[in-house]
Amino acid sequence: MEQVDNYEYVCPLCNGRTIKKLETIKSHNLIELYQSAYNFDISYLFKKTDTIEINKCFNCSLIYFTPNISGDEKFYNRLQQSPNYYFEDKWEYNIIKNYFSQKMDVLEIGAGEGFFSKLIPYKTYTGLE
Repeated sequence: MEQVDNYEYVCPLCNGRTIKKLETIKSHNLIELYQSAYNFDISYLFKKTDTIEINKCFNCSLIYFTPNISGDEKFYNRLQQSPNYYFEDKWEYNIIKNYFSQKMDVLEIGAGEGFFSKLIPYKTYTGLE
């Protein structure tokens, strides 16, 4: 466990500061995956960072990404045009699904039809769109 004072390492849910970094993902890998899967250049979203970290808060058990990079209107409009976007099994799911267990309460925001819930173990699942 790592006690940190950097604002990026404060849990966005409970403001906890006991955080464990689970994984670091290079931005260029995500950019290449989106280019390959959707023929869409998302590099403009990553101008301020070279990596994204998957972190876990030991106070509330939230697993989250830092920095928090949100897609803009251009991003979502482009994704919605792709027939691959609504597949039941996406490469994005494979990156994160190993961090779930049957002991977890899962809240998925942007769940669509709930395809991700079929790929992960959980105690309870709530999907919001």
